[in-house]
Amino acid sequence: MKRLVFGALKGGAFVLIFTLMLGWLQDYHPAFDSLSHFRLHFAVLLSAASIFLVLFRKWKLAVVSLATVLISLWLTIPFLPNFGSNRPDDGTFENRVPANFSVVQFNMRYNNNDLDAAIKSLRSVDADVYLLQELTNRNLRVFKELKKTHPYQLECISYVVGSVALASRHPFVAGGEQNCSRFDGVVSAQILVGKTTLTIASVHLRWPWPYNQRKQVARLKEPLSRLNKPLILAGDFNAAPWSHVINQIGKITAAKPMAGMVLSWSHRLIKKTFGIGPTLPIDHIYYKGLIPISRKVLAEAGSDHYPIHTLFYLGN
Repeated sequence: MKRLVFGALKGGAFVLIFTLMLGWLQDYHPAFDSLSHFRLHFAVLLSAASIFLVLFRKWKLAVVSLATVLISLWLTIPFLPNFGSNRPDDGTFENRVPANFSVVQFNMRYNNNDLDAAIKSLRSVDADVYLLQELTNRNLRVFKELKKTHPYQLECISYVVGSVALASRHPFVAGGEQNCSRFDGVVSAQILVGKTTLTIASVHLRWPWPYNQRKQVARLKEPLSRLNKPLILAGDFNAAPWSHVINQIGKITAAKPMAGMVLSWSHRLIKKTFGIGPTLPIDHIYYKGLIPISRKVLAEAGSDHYPIHTLFYLGN
């Protein structure tokens, strides 16, 4: 029995080591990028396996396992909460800067059956803009409810799981640029906030592999590169903060992703069965030409994603 247990432990450790190492190569292939999203999950499992390897006195494999975990954490540290910095390059950030603009990002889920919870969660904050994904006839009531206070709305057909959309309490700029990347998951508009013209955009990307996230991003390169600053671009990127695509979007838009990891997605079965909240950080917010102040995850809203509320300082 002991030999059988050790065999399973040894095999599991080798699989986890190999999987984590492939995830380090996320820039080279979409399949590796997909594996990298679960880096922290695999690292936790390998850490547990390392403890048992030590108990079995399998020192060499235990050392290799721990080294793999440490390297994975070292590659991930810049993206973890309290490690990254949200400060702009010009160094003007001050902790006492007052927030005067807020955004809620939310993947509504195409078949959301708890629209009352969605409305309650979104209405729990007084956001200036709502950036939404997977808008369908099933959850359209939420979008219509927002129209009462956020009458400036755009919807863009994305793909089978629903459209991307935005809702603003501030008016669209007369003659300002609006864009719908039909079937590719981006809608954007320019709104007038006081005397400031602000570009807002809602994004929904596919999973890296076995889907075609990189081809989708390649098609979006031209419209994304034209988004003017100040800019807020948010959405379901189906990508962890350290993934290839998050870096690429930053290069294309010349915008920064909000630093720090925010868990925003939870498998519905796991959440229902075990009561576990969000477990993957795949919803993100990019900004350019304004200062991020803070963000928080809102209450569960009937989706496998959780709404994220972000505060900014836009200027006077």
